[in-house]
Formats: sequence, C-alpha cells, structure tokens
Amino acid sequence: MKLNQLLNTIGAAYIALSARIAVSTWTESARPPCDAAMVHAGGSNAYRVLLVGGASAVGFGTVTHELALAGHLARQTSALTGRGLDVEVKANAAMTAPRVRAFLATTRLTSYDAIVLTIGTREAYEFLPVAVWRRQLGALLDLIAASGSPPPAVVIVGAETDISVPLPAWMARRGASRAAQINDVSRQIADRLPHVSYVESALVTGPKGSPEIPVQELYTTAARGIAPALALALGGPPRQEPPNDEDARLKAVARMRPRGSPADDDLNQLVTLAKDLMGASAAALYVVEADRVWSRVADGLPLDEHVRSVALCSEALDHREGLVVSDLREDPIYRSRSYVVGPPYVRFYVGYPVLSPDGYRVAAFSIFDIRPRTFRPAHAILLRQFARRAGAMLFDQT
Repeated sequence: MKLNQLLNTIGAAYIALSARIAVSTWTESARPPCDAAMVHAGGSNAYRVLLVGGASAVGFGTVTHELALAGHLARQTSALTGRGLDVEVKANAAMTAPRVRAFLATTRLTSYDAIVLTIGTREAYEFLPVAVWRRQLGALLDLIAASGSPPPAVVIVGAETDISVPLPAWMARRGASRAAQINDVSRQIADRLPHVSYVESALVTGPKGSPEIPVQELYTTAARGIAPALALALGGPPRQEPPNDEDARLKAVARMRPRGSPADDDLNQLVTLAKDLMGASAAALYVVEADRVWSRVADGLPLDEHVRSVALCSEALDHREGLVVSDLREDPIYRSRSYVVGPPYVRFYVGYPVLSPDGYRVAAFSIFDIRPRTFRPAHAILLRQFARRAGAMLFDQT
C-alpha cells in the first residue's frame, strides 16, 4: 500500500510538472477559451448531451469546441440518429471522477438525454489504485442513476493507453498498464447497468504527442469511436422530462439580461430575420412569467402583454419540439380566442421553447401569420436555430 501511494504521488507530481513545462505537449497548444461551452448539430427533435471529463474533451490544438471532440461528436451522432444534437461541454485537464461527481451534484441532470464521460486517463498515469477507481466510478454512476427515472444514458469512454505528456519509459509502461486495468473495471461496471455503456478511446495522438496526426483527423477519429455507442444509447425519441419545476424555471427567467440591455438590439434583428426568412406576418420573442407573458421584442406586432392562461407562447413551452398550429380558426382549442376572431386575426402559429443555460424553458420564439400555412421539417430546423440563438443572447452566452 505504501509503495502504491508513493508511486501515485510521484506520478501526479511528474505529470503536473510535465504539463507545465513541456512545450511539445497538447497542454501548451491552442485551446478553446472556455472549459464550458455548447455546440450544436442541425436537425429537429434535438437530443441534449453533456460531455464532461478530462483532456480529450478540452479541445487542445483547436480554438473552438466546434472543431474539437464536442463538435465532431455532435455532427457524427446527429448523422447517425437523424436528429439535432446539442452537446454541452464541461472539461479541463485536471478533471477526475470525484470532480465530475461534485460538478454533477449541482447540475440539473434531468435536462440531458445522455452523458459522455471522458475520465480515467489522468488517474491511470497518476497510478490511482484500481480499487479506488472502482469506488469513485461507482459513486459517480450512482449519482447519475438517482437523478431521474429513467436516468440519462451514460457512455464511458475508456482511459487512453498512450498520452502526449513526455514520460520516462518505465512510467509510460506502468501508466498504460494501469489504464488497461481501469478500463477493465469500467467495462465490468457498465456491463451491469442497463443505462450505461463503455467504449474504448479512439484518441491517438502519436508518440509523445507528435504532430504527425492533424488535429482535425485526431478529433474526427476520436468522435467516430464514441458516436455509434452514443447514438445507440440515445435510441428512440428524446427521454421524457420530469414534471416542470416552476420555481426553478422562474428563477431562470429572473437571471435573463434585463430588458433594455444591448441584447435587445440583437434580438430585434433576430426576430426580423426570422419573419423575413419564414415569409410570415410577424415574429416575436415572448418571455413567460408566472401569470403573464410579454413580448421582449417583436416585428409585425406591437410589444404587448397577455394573461398566461390563454397565451399560445406559454403552451409552446410544453412542447419540446415546438407548438405548431397550421390553422387556428379550424382548431377547436384556439378558434374562439380573441387574437383569432379579432385583431390581429392570427391564423397560423408556431412557437419554439427558448432555454436557459441550465435547460429551463423561459421564453418562446414565435412566428405568426394571418394565413393558414403548412409547417415543413426544414422550418423546424430553422426555428430551432433561432430559438437557440435567442437563448444565448438572453443569457449573455454569445
């Protein structure tokens, strides 16, 4: 036991020192500016995925997560599922299983369809005892399992048996051996849990992180190893979310940038662009509060406020992929409402939920027309992009 502790200490110290001083390592190369980000792959009926873990998810060698593992994983998985994909990234080189668990303990896990874990490599090369890894990974998966019924699917990406940090030969061999042992444990645990799957890491940097493999190829290959398992884990339609936590949703509404902030100029341009591209009579962004809804910005309609109980945009929040009514006058639920039988005589409506960064539906990006219309799949993809962009502006996530 003392020998293992000594080796663990030596390994941790050496890797930390090497990561700071070795200009040939990925840790000294370009990287995206933020450890937390969101990337998107176009498509309707989008899945929401959390990519959380260590160095392979950080995006070393790129300047944006769109070009790193997250972006490639989003696009490849979207191609396999035929659906849109939103991948939220939370990663840094020091991420370990206990740190991931601490982060997830304060995260609304029910807003995700799946979680991809890229951990274990650092632990392997710091010679973490296998028994400790078993306990740490088990505790992490227990936390995820307790988050909902069913819980998000989990894909564990195996530890890498070759890393770019320059190590003495004996340390590299021992680290690779420990990585293989950790992977065996991860695979065994995944095999026992119906919502968890395991895949080997396909991230291959070459000897000592050599530049022989272009960065784009590196991350494309790494994503290719994960995407099939993620697509299979997601399966079918997106998971049903638990009943809405209205108090938490209203707190998210309160965190929006205040009305009249510079964001409103960008939001005005966004709704105008949406109206023009859709060839509609009007477009607006409606904020949904406890008892009322009000238009933050609008084009083709005056800024107004309505009682929430009769507002279409409030009902849109209950539809993950948006509420579409092709002809309000022919719909028994809506045909007698004041905005249908009187000015502005709305016939067509589509509203898509706008999300806060933590996944709460705070507003509706809405399109109106005075004519009945057919809403096509291409329109759904476009409207999703407008709603996503609006959310980024409302919460200063641009």
